[in-house]
Amino acid sequence: FNETAVKEKRYPTIAELDAISTDHPIMVTRTCSHISVVNSRALAIARIDENSENPNGGIIEKDRAGRITGKLIETANMIMADRASYSESELLKAVKIASEHFIAAGITSIHEAGAHGPESFRLMQQAIKNNDIRVRIYAMVGSLNNSHEFVNKMVDSGVMTGTGDERFKIGPAKLFTDGSSTGPTIATREPYSSDPGNFGILYYKEEEIYQILGQAHKKGYQITVHAQGDKAIEMYLNCVEKALDESPRKDHRHRIEHAGISSPDLQMRMKELGVIPIPNPPFPYEFGDIYIEHYGNRVNHMYAARDYIDNGILAAGGSDAPVTDHDPLLGIHVAVNRTSRSGTKIGPVQSISVLEAIKLYTWNGAFASFDEDIKGSLEAGKLADLVVLNDSILKVDSQSIKDLKVESTILNGEILYHRGTLVEI
Repeated sequence: FNETAVKEKRYPTIAELDAISTDHPIMVTRTCSHISVVNSRALAIARIDENSENPNGGIIEKDRAGRITGKLIETANMIMADRASYSESELLKAVKIASEHFIAAGITSIHEAGAHGPESFRLMQQAIKNNDIRVRIYAMVGSLNNSHEFVNKMVDSGVMTGTGDERFKIGPAKLFTDGSSTGPTIATREPYSSDPGNFGILYYKEEEIYQILGQAHKKGYQITVHAQGDKAIEMYLNCVEKALDESPRKDHRHRIEHAGISSPDLQMRMKELGVIPIPNPPFPYEFGDIYIEHYGNRVNHMYAARDYIDNGILAAGGSDAPVTDHDPLLGIHVAVNRTSRSGTKIGPVQSISVLEAIKLYTWNGAFASFDEDIKGSLEAGKLADLVVLNDSILKVDSQSIKDLKVESTILNGEILYHRGTLVEI
C-alpha cells in the first residue's frame, strides 16, 4: 500500500478496517514494509492495546485521546509482521514464484536481504535442492524483527560469511538501524524539510551496533546494516572505524544497504574505511517526489552514483524488491536518467552513463559478495550467467532503457528463459 497513490493521500483507519471485519485479522502493509495499519482483531491477537508501550525503535500510534489508530511504525510493525508470518508451504510457494520473476527479468544472482531469519535459510536451501529456486543466492544474516538475536546466534554458531557454494552462500551479518526513506522514518542529522521537529527513528544506540557487529567483524564476518539516513550511516561508520582499529583486516568488504542520504563527508569516510555502499537506483523513480518534499536539497546526495564513481568508491546497485520493482533494466534506466515516474528530475547530479550503470548491477554486485573471480563479467573461465536483450542497451535512447525486453536468461550455460517462456528442466 502507498498512501500517496490513493485519492485521499492517507492511510486507512482502524474503523474502516473494522467495518470490513472484526472476526478476521487485517494487516495493510505499506510499500516500504516499515509501516502497517491493522484492525482490532489483529491488535487483539498481538495483545496490543491502549496500555501497550512503544517498543524500542517503534511507535504504536495513538490519537490525542490516547486511542490506538491501528497504525504501527517500524519495530511495532515488525512485531506484528512476525505474528502474521506465512506458513512453510506458503513461503516455499512464494520463493518459487520470486525465482521465476527474477529469471524472467534477466537476473541470475540475488543478494537476499534477510527477512524471516533462520527459517528462511533452511527454506531457501530446501527450495534450491528441489530446483524451485534457480537463481544464485548470497544470503544475509538478518531478520526484520529482532535482527540482533539472529546475528548473535549465527556468530556464536560459527557459520561464516562465505560458507556455501555457487548456488547458496552465507553473506554478511546485518542489522536494521533506522527506518524507511518514504515513511518517512529514516534517522537524519538535520530535521525533515516536511517536519522540522522530526529526525526519524533509530533501532539501536551506537554502542549496541558496535557490540553486535564489532564482534562479528572480529570473528571474520562481513558486516552490513540497513542505514538510510545520514545519522544512521554516520553511526555505523563510527562502528566500522572502531572495529578496524581494534581488529585490522584487509579486504573486509563491509557494506551499507541503501546508504540513502550519503553526504560528502560520509562518502569520504566510506572510501577511507573501504565500505561498499549499496544504493537503490529505482527508489527515485518510485518515490522521488516524496523525497523532495521530505528532504529538500538532500536529494542531491540520495542513492548517489556519480559521486561514488568520481570519488573512487565501489558501489553496487540493488532494487530492494519488493519495495520497488526488481527489474534491473528499470534500475539502470533510473541510474542514467534520475527521473521520477512523474518525470521530475531527482538529484540529476548523480546521473551516470549506461556502461557505468551496467557495471553497478554486474561486476560491482559480484565484488560486494566476493564473487568477482567467478561472475559479474563475460570472461573465459567464469560462470556462464548472462542475459540477451531485444535491442542494444548501448544504442537505444536512454529514455527507453526501461522498455527493453529480456529475450533469454542463461545460467551456467543453460537457457532458463526464452521469449516469454520459462524453460523447465
